[in-house]
Amino acid sequence: MVGLIYFGSSRLDYFDRALGGYAALLLITCFITSYRLALWSFRPPTRFFFRTLVRLLQTSGLKSLRTILGDAGNNFVAQKMIRQRSWFRWVMHICLSGGCTLAFAVVIPLVMGWVHFETSEGSDQIYHLYVFNLAAGSFGIHSFQAFMFFNALNVSAFVVLIGLAMAVFRRFTDKGEKAVQTFYMDWLPLILIAFVTVTGLMLTVSYRFYEGRGHSLIGTAHFITVVALLLYIPYGKLFHMFQRTVALAVKISRAAGDAEAKACCIRCHQPFANRLQLEGLKSILPELGFNYISHSGVLNYQDICPPCRRKIVPISQGACLGR
Repeated sequence: MVGLIYFGSSRLDYFDRALGGYAALLLITCFITSYRLALWSFRPPTRFFFRTLVRLLQTSGLKSLRTILGDAGNNFVAQKMIRQRSWFRWVMHICLSGGCTLAFAVVIPLVMGWVHFETSEGSDQIYHLYVFNLAAGSFGIHSFQAFMFFNALNVSAFVVLIGLAMAVFRRFTDKGEKAVQTFYMDWLPLILIAFVTVTGLMLTVSYRFYEGRGHSLIGTAHFITVVALLLYIPYGKLFHMFQRTVALAVKISRAAGDAEAKACCIRCHQPFANRLQLEGLKSILPELGFNYISHSGVLNYQDICPPCRRKIVPISQGACLGR
């Protein structure tokens, strides 16, 4: 990230020192999130799925890659799995995730110095856009494109506020949510996002309608709320944005296992499970301290189908009673 800042801003020529605090905060958040993501990725279950994903990409790369991109589009972008549960929840998630993603997509390149604007020689009515110091187009300052460029954060803020209002309404009215929600995991992220959004809009209101009065105080408050939000990400509910990546690996491994012959029960010899996932389960459980291997070391309880497991219980009880 430091290298991207240095070279992306043309050796700091276009790095805004006034935003240095935000850049340092992003670096700290990037490090903490990467560290926690690495720890989580090396746990036995997640490590198995990620290793399986890498192996499948090596053996059937293009096919697996198409599946990953398709699933990412459906579940990460379109959030199809939420739409199947509830249209209200889907609109709420689209507003929150879409608005926050747009805000980050605008803020991060500007903070890092990857994007800057210049006016034309002899005319202050034309702006030129540069990305990584490469020309990426130009536009008039009164054009619709300019309006969207300079108000993208305000647009994202209003979209996020719609999602927040829907989320708060659901937290108060949904009985299922009320039964399991906690302040730290459910209310705190909404509060932090709300503070960041509102203070960001107040900055616009300050310089647009009040000639910049209170801008410094609002800017400080906005920075503090951004610090709180970014440092919450690795330790709270918002970390699931990164944990969702394992869902892609699970789907790929499941599809690969379904394409093969199923594992058969060693008692009734009937197929009952995805062979790839069963082998993963047999390798993961001993690492977690669960031993389902027989004393002889030959049989594994995971190789027995659920119906046969239920039958084994009364058979064993009968054997103990001499029947």
